[in-house]
Amino acid sequence: MQPHFANFYSWMNATVQRAPSGKLYAGSAKWVSALDSGRKRHISQISQHGVAGEICHRLGIQLVSILRGQTTPGEILSKDDILSRFYGETPKVKRIGLQFSGILRHLTHKNPRARILEIGAGSMTTFALEALGTTDSGGPHASSYHYTDISRASLETARETFFSWGDLLSFDELDIDRDLPAQGFADCTYDIVIASRMARNTKFLPRSLGKIRRLLKPSGTLLLMEDVKGQVDVEFVHGLLSDRWSPEVHDGQETTKADKSLWNHHLKSAGFTGADLELPDCDSGAWTSLTIMSSVPKHYSSQKIPVDKFIIVTGQKGGRPPAAWLKCLQNSVSNFTENLERNELVVQNLESVAANPEVYADKIAIFFGEVDDPILYDLDSASLEGIRTMSTSCQGLLWVTRGGAVDCERPELSLAPGFIRSLRNEYVGRKLLTIDLDPKGPQWSEAGASAIAQVRCDAFGNIGNDQIAERGPVEPLSLKPDYLASGDDEFALANSGALSPSSIELKPRAFGASLRNGEHSLASLECAGIITQVGGDAASRGFAVGDHVLCVSNEMILQEAASIPVAFLTAYFSLVEMARLQSSQSVLIHEAAGDVGQEAIMIAQHLGAEIFATVDGPSERGLVMLKYGIPADHIFSCGNTSFGPATRSATNGCGVDVVLNSLPGQLLHESINLVAPLGHFIETGRRDSEENSHLEMRPFSHGISFAAVDNPSLLEHRRPQVHRCLSEVMRLIETKAMTPVHPIDMHSLGEIANTSRLLQSERYLGKAVFSWWPRTVRGALAAAFANELREAGCHRVLPISCDVANEDDLARAINACAHQGLPTIRGVIHAAFVLRDAFVEKMKLDDWKTTIQSKVAGAWNLHNQFNLPGDVDFFVLFSSINGILGYASQSAYSAAGACDDALAHWRVKQCGLPAVSIDLSVVNAVGYVAEASSSETLRRSLLKAGRRVIDEDHVLSSLESAIMTPYDPQFIVGDINSGPGSHWDVDGDLSRDMRVLPLKYRPTVSTGQEQEQNGSESLASQIAACVSRDEATRVEGTAIAEMLADMFLVPVEDVDLSQSPSQQGVDSLVAVEVRNMLFSHAPAEVSIFNIMQSPSLSLLAADVVDRSPHAKFAVT
Repeated sequence: MQPHFANFYSWMNATVQRAPSGKLYAGSAKWVSALDSGRKRHISQISQHGVAGEICHRLGIQLVSILRGQTTPGEILSKDDILSRFYGETPKVKRIGLQFSGILRHLTHKNPRARILEIGAGSMTTFALEALGTTDSGGPHASSYHYTDISRASLETARETFFSWGDLLSFDELDIDRDLPAQGFADCTYDIVIASRMARNTKFLPRSLGKIRRLLKPSGTLLLMEDVKGQVDVEFVHGLLSDRWSPEVHDGQETTKADKSLWNHHLKSAGFTGADLELPDCDSGAWTSLTIMSSVPKHYSSQKIPVDKFIIVTGQKGGRPPAAWLKCLQNSVSNFTENLERNELVVQNLESVAANPEVYADKIAIFFGEVDDPILYDLDSASLEGIRTMSTSCQGLLWVTRGGAVDCERPELSLAPGFIRSLRNEYVGRKLLTIDLDPKGPQWSEAGASAIAQVRCDAFGNIGNDQIAERGPVEPLSLKPDYLASGDDEFALANSGALSPSSIELKPRAFGASLRNGEHSLASLECAGIITQVGGDAASRGFAVGDHVLCVSNEMILQEAASIPVAFLTAYFSLVEMARLQSSQSVLIHEAAGDVGQEAIMIAQHLGAEIFATVDGPSERGLVMLKYGIPADHIFSCGNTSFGPATRSATNGCGVDVVLNSLPGQLLHESINLVAPLGHFIETGRRDSEENSHLEMRPFSHGISFAAVDNPSLLEHRRPQVHRCLSEVMRLIETKAMTPVHPIDMHSLGEIANTSRLLQSERYLGKAVFSWWPRTVRGALAAAFANELREAGCHRVLPISCDVANEDDLARAINACAHQGLPTIRGVIHAAFVLRDAFVEKMKLDDWKTTIQSKVAGAWNLHNQFNLPGDVDFFVLFSSINGILGYASQSAYSAAGACDDALAHWRVKQCGLPAVSIDLSVVNAVGYVAEASSSETLRRSLLKAGRRVIDEDHVLSSLESAIMTPYDPQFIVGDINSGPGSHWDVDGDLSRDMRVLPLKYRPTVSTGQEQEQNGSESLASQIAACVSRDEATRVEGTAIAEMLADMFLVPVEDVDLSQSPSQQGVDSLVAVEVRNMLFSHAPAEVSIFNIMQSPSLSLLAADVVDRSPHAKFAVT
C-alpha cells in the first residue's frame, strides 16, 4: 500500500471509531449498528444526495481496488467532470465563493490594475474571474491574472474553460513546495495572491506561506479559502486523490485542518499582518470553511521622509493652525518620519513667501489655506502669487479642504480638486494631491490630523491616490443606465460606430412613458420613429429606410404608435402567453383605467372572457364602463381590500381564473386569495419584488400558479417571443379588433415635470406620450438650446441681456420678465462659457477671475434666485469633463467645472432642490472648439489627451435627460477614449489617473512587444549605458525628434535638431507634452520656459541629459 494510502487507512479507522458515539454526524451511531440491508439502502440513498453523495458513492464502491493499486481515483472520476462539480457546485462552496468575490471586487476597486496570482486549481477561480468581469462587461478590473497549478493537464483544461478571460489570463506550472525563482516566479511581483486549501496542498504550511509572502508587493493581499472544520466527504475524496494528504492531530482528534487561531499564528510567523478578516461559509455553528484575508505590511522604513522635508502653509483668511493641533499632527506622523526629536514642523504664510520660491525648494507643502474659508473662489493678486509660487516650486503638494467633496456641504471649497487636476497635467513629475476632511467634526480634530499623516506617508512614499476624502467607508462609483437616457449618453464606450447586420438605426419621434411601480421617476422602454439606417440581415427581413417603427398604417400617428409596445406587450404576454386565458374563464384586472389595464380589457374581450375590474375613483369607473362596457357590478375599488369580498360575492365564492395584478402589499395578498383552483396569478408590479416582500403559500395548495412579467427581462431573454407577441398585437390593431389606449395625452418637453407629478398622483388615465425633439444643427449651443426648447413646447424662450455673474443685474433681468407679464420661470439652464488658456506659472488674475465669475458666480447667483422648493422644475448647469480629468493650461476652467458639479450635488443632497451638472467633452461642429481661431490645434490636443468628441445631438440629448431627471446631480457626456492611443502612454494624460485606468483597452501583445513599447525604460537604460555626454545627447535628441514626428505626423527625418522648438512648431501646449515626456522617459524636469527659449532642440537634449539622474558619466 502506498504511504499516503496508509495514512488514509488510519484516518478511516479513526473516523469509524467516532461514529458510534454520534460525534461524526447526527445519527451516525445508527450507521454502525445497521444491518447489511439497511447499510445498502443508506448507501443507495447517499448516491442520490447531490454531487457529494454521487462522488463518495462512486469512489466507495471501488475503495478496495483503489487501496490495492488496481485502479486509480483519476480513472474513476474522469467522466462527466464530477470532480470539478464537487469542488465548485456544493451550496457551501457557492456561499463562500460569493463572499470571496465580494472581497476581491473591493480590492480591485482600490487597485484596478492589480496583478493577481492564483496558486493551485482551486474552486474560487470562477468566482474570482466573474468578479473581475470581462471586456464585454466593462472589465476586467485587473492588470493580469496568473493561473497556476502543479498539473499541466489542469492548465490546459482551465485554458479552455476560461476562454472568455483569455486577454487577462496567463498559465504556468507552479509547485509551491519547490524553489520559486527556479520556476520563474520573482519576489514582489503580485498585488493579490489567491490560494485554496493550502493546508491540504502543501507539505509544510509555514514554509509555503513564507514563499507567498515574498511573492507579494508591500501592502499586497493574500486571500485564502480553507477548510477549518472536518467534512468527512471532502476528506474522503481528497485523501484518495492527493499523495500530499496527511492528517494532523489536534485535541486528540485527527484532522487535516488548521483552526482559526493557528492560521493567525502561521500568517504572522510568515510576515503577514495575521488574519485581518475571517468570513465563515454560514452564520450558524455548522460552518466548515473560512475565507481569510491577510496583508503584507507596508515598508515604511525605506520610505521615511524627514520632517524638515515638509512645510505647513496657511493663508491670510484661514489663519494659523493651533499649536496643540500641530503637535497632534507631528505625533501622528512620528512613525513615518526621521529626526523627529530635532525638527519641528515649519509654518509659513502663503502670501508672505510668494516672492521666495526657495522656501519650497525640495519641500512637500501641506496647504491649509482652504480648510475653512475659500481662497480660489474669490482670488486676489497676493493669493494668486502665493499659489503660483507654491505650486510651481514645491516638490509635492497636499491641498487640504473641509466639506468640498462627497456630500459637498461647502461647494465653494470644491474648486481645489479641479485646479489640482489640471496642475498635475502641467507638472507631471510632482505629487499634487487633495484631501477633504469631514466637516461634521471640529475644524482642527485629531481624526483630521491622523488622516493627513496617513496621506503624507502613503502618497509621498510612492503609494496612494491623488485625491482623498476622509469620511468613513469608501463608496465606489457605479454606472447606472437611466430609462429615459439615450444609449449614447450612458454607454458611449460600447458604441463602435458601425451598425451590426441585424440592427436598424431609428430616429425617434415620440416616447411612451409611465411611472414604474414603487419609483418616482419616469421610465420608458418604448418609442416610435423613422428608420434611418438598416443592417444587411435586417434589410433581408423587410426593414427599409423611411419605414415607421412600430410598423403602423398611415392612419396612425407616431404618438399613438409610441403608446402601444409596453402596455400591449405586458397585457398580451400576461393573459395569452402566461395565463392562457380562454372564453370560458374569468379575469380580474387591477387598475383597469391605466394603459396596461385598458389593453388587458381589450384582449380579454377579444378572447371572450368574463371581466372584473378595479379602479381608483369615479372618473376611472366611468371610463371603464362607457368605453369598454364593463357592468357596474363587475367594477370595484382598488384603494383598499374591499374588492376581495366583492369579487367573491360576484363569483359565488369561486374566485376568478386569472388575476392581473399591479397592486402592492396587502392588496397583493388579498388578490392572490381570489384565484380559483388551478388558476393563474400574474404580477406586473415591481414594488414587492424589489422590496423582497413575503408571500403566503396557502393559496398554492389549490394548484394555482404565480408568474411575474418584467418587460426588460423579456427584451433581454425572450426577443423572438416578444416579436411574435407584438406582431399579433399589430395584426389585431390593424383589423380593428383592438385600438390604442384611451386617452393618449401628448406632451411636449416643457410639460414633462408637471406630467411626472401627475403620474405620481396615481390618478392618471390612459397613456402619456412625449414628442421627441427634432435634431438639427443650428450654430452655437445657446441658440440651439433656445430653438429646441421652443420646438419642444416651451413657447416663451426669450433672450434677455444681463451679466449673470452680477447678482444685481441678474435680479433686474428676472424682475423685468415678471413686469412684462411673462409666465413664471419654471427652469434654469446655465451654459456660460469663458475660456482663458494660461499655464499656472504665467496665468494673470484677470484670466482666473473672468473664467470663474462666468461659470461659478453665475451659477451661485442663479441658485440664490431659485433656492426655494417649487421655484423651478429643473436647474441645469453645463460643466466640463475638465473638472473631472483636468487639462493643462485650463486650471481655472477645470476648477469652475468641479465647483459646478459640487453645487449641483449640494442643491440635491443638502437642499432637496433640483440640479444637474452635465460634464461635456469636446463638442464637434458647434461652440467654442468649432469657432475658435485655433480650433483644429485645440481639438487635436484634446483628442490626444483622450477626450471623446461629441456632436450637438449628444448635448441636446443630455439636456433632455437632465430635465427629465432633475434630481440626478451629475453625469458625463462623451466620456473618454478607451481605445488605443498616446493618452495611455506612460506620459499620457489618462495613464496617470487611477480612476480611469479600468477603462483602458487591453492589447494582446507578447512580452517582447510589451517591453519594446515601454519607452520610459528603454530611453532611461540607453542614457545610463552612454559613456559620454555627447553620446547621451544624441540618444536624447533622437527621442525628442521621434516624439515630435509622432505629434506632427511627419517623417522623423524632417525634424531638424539644429532649429529651435518654435521653428519646429512647438507652442505652449506642445511644450507641456514635451515636458511630460521628458520627465516620464528620461526622467528630467525641464520648465516650459526652458523648452520654449532653448536655441535648438539639440541644446534642449543636452539640458535634459544634464538633469537626468540616469547619466552616470561626469557632466562637463
